[in-house]
Amino acid sequence: MKKFFRPALTAIFAVMFLLTTAAHAEDAETFFNRGNDYAEQQQYERAIQEFTKAIELNPNYADAYNNRGIVYKNLGQYERAIQDFDKAVQLNPNDAVLYYNRGNAYLDGLKQYERAIQDYDKAIQLNPNYAYAYNNRGGAYDDLNQYERAIQDFDKAIEIDPNFAQAYYNRGEAYDDLGQNEPAIQNYDKAIELNPNFAMAYNNRGAVYNKLKQYERAIQDFDKAIELNPNLVEAYNNRGIAYDNLGQNERAIQNYDKAIELNPNFAQAYNNRGIAYYNLGQYERAIQDYDKAIQLNPNYELAKNNRELCLKARGK
Repeated sequence: MKKFFRPALTAIFAVMFLLTTAAHAEDAETFFNRGNDYAEQQQYERAIQEFTKAIELNPNYADAYNNRGIVYKNLGQYERAIQDFDKAVQLNPNDAVLYYNRGNAYLDGLKQYERAIQDYDKAIQLNPNYAYAYNNRGGAYDDLNQYERAIQDFDKAIEIDPNFAQAYYNRGEAYDDLGQNEPAIQNYDKAIELNPNFAMAYNNRGAVYNKLKQYERAIQDFDKAIELNPNLVEAYNNRGIAYDNLGQNERAIQNYDKAIELNPNFAQAYNNRGIAYYNLGQYERAIQDYDKAIQLNPNYELAKNNRELCLKARGK
């Protein structure tokens, strides 16, 4: 189970939030700065109030529209975020950051990958050294299953910023999707070297080791991922898979239990726990888990097949 990484706007406010200029009215600037302070403290509703007041006082305040758009995006209000980015772009059409931010709203929130790519294209046109824009355009191509194009963008992001841990991670995912295990591991290695606290990089490297049947090494990575992030659902599920493959069904079930506790709608974890119960000959409990997996994902063919096998083994 993998998870694609893109730089979160909340994590890079210094890049995304635009500074005021002397051209803005003094009162509007005061509200704008206060909005920035609230946004950095993740007091988003109060930030919106301050940015809105700045806009009321200065309707041409592109920076205030941009920053309010970022806050709306962080609140999951993607349509409103895009409206603000649209206005900011209208007021300042030569600012690469504005297109980047709008692209992120299309990508992460609305899953409109082509429109996101158009915005990243424009951001890169305006700033050819915009490593974040290359990285996130690569993410859009990855979501479209265009892995080779994604890798080209991650390559460029890394060329611009050789210490960009997330770009190595993302390139690792693209190689993983292509079934190229060794390059995937190499990129996860580099991401971890640059950021030793990168829990998802440990998780994904462990997932590759699982595919290579190097289960002990995989478990070491899942252990580290969980140490860094005790709420990382994917790592518990993946560690359960590794224990299952080692024949340690009880330990596998403990990990699936934790994954389900953290995410009760995790269909794959129910299916995997069902497999462990099946291996232990506990067919009723296995069927219950397969039923739950199918309830959560009615198109889950693997769970359906597992359920049929379990019914036959039970003698019905």
